[in-house]
Amino acid sequence: MSAAPGTRHAPLAVAVLGAGRIGRKHAETLAHRVESCRVPWIVEPLEDVGRACAADFGAKWTSDPAEAIADPAVDAVLIATPTNTHADLIELAASYGKPILCEKPIDLTMERTLAAISAAEKAGVPLQIGFQRRYDPSYVRARKMIEDGAVGKVELVTATSRDPQPAPLAYLAVSGGIFRDCSIHDFDLVRYLTGHEVVEVFAYGAALVDPAIGEIGDADTVVASLRFDNGALGVVTSSRRAVYGYDVSTEVFGSGGKVVVGEAPETLVRRYGKDGVTHDNIYWFLQRFEASYVVEVEDFVACLREGRAPRVTGEDGRAALAIADAATQSFKEGRPIAVAKRPLPAGAGR
Repeated sequence: MSAAPGTRHAPLAVAVLGAGRIGRKHAETLAHRVESCRVPWIVEPLEDVGRACAADFGAKWTSDPAEAIADPAVDAVLIATPTNTHADLIELAASYGKPILCEKPIDLTMERTLAAISAAEKAGVPLQIGFQRRYDPSYVRARKMIEDGAVGKVELVTATSRDPQPAPLAYLAVSGGIFRDCSIHDFDLVRYLTGHEVVEVFAYGAALVDPAIGEIGDADTVVASLRFDNGALGVVTSSRRAVYGYDVSTEVFGSGGKVVVGEAPETLVRRYGKDGVTHDNIYWFLQRFEASYVVEVEDFVACLREGRAPRVTGEDGRAALAIADAATQSFKEGRPIAVAKRPLPAGAGR
């Protein structure tokens, strides 16, 4: 899919699986924001939703993923369906040799996650995971500063994610829990920023926002203490409710200083008065990371055209899930849990 310098690329055809909030966002990016891309198929089980989305982007609609993925005109697949379908769709796309961009997480179980990654590896197709925060300009700059020694030896990491309000209980009941659904972004970020692996987790959780969330065995307010492979410590906190709007921040502290990615206002306007100084705040994640979603899709297309590996891999998806799994187990059992490493292939090391 590469072209000589100065040569215009042939349009890249990416089938979009899922026409919900994120699927529609990705379809719009591919159809209107990425040069020489098109969306030939929208796959969506709800016919009215799928047909409406397909009409908006000049695509065909189907409820059958295999119909779209098997189409010889399809160059790659973007998976934005419910989490419990991700692994099966990755394996299906891999069987047809189609490169894949899949929303996080790969699956809610490690067994299916490993199987999906293995399917892509065996087929020799790129598998990129949708941790869009890695493409945010602030986080990209923060990582470069840390790599260049701005904080010295990393000693302490803190990260926070708070949504403005809980998702519907029906969704939360199948989400895998707050650590897999929400904190997993922070678990990925602390690896991305520091370059170190988390080896142990001790987590607490409580249902302080809505008792019904506790009744389904989940929490809406959590703290996870982390230990890294270099001895550094970390804390990840998450909440399902922040009355002032979406709240994401990260700090990496070390022997030479610290780097902070803070809150993001919606505008740069501040009001000064007798009652103090006020400013607005971004209310939802699609506002905060709108540009990041575009850049991650652009990078997926670029990696295909340039023949390079994705910057966010299946292994990144596995590693973040392993931390989330350990946090979930620690929350349930009240003890520190070691983070599982990826098992070696059968026969390796013998």
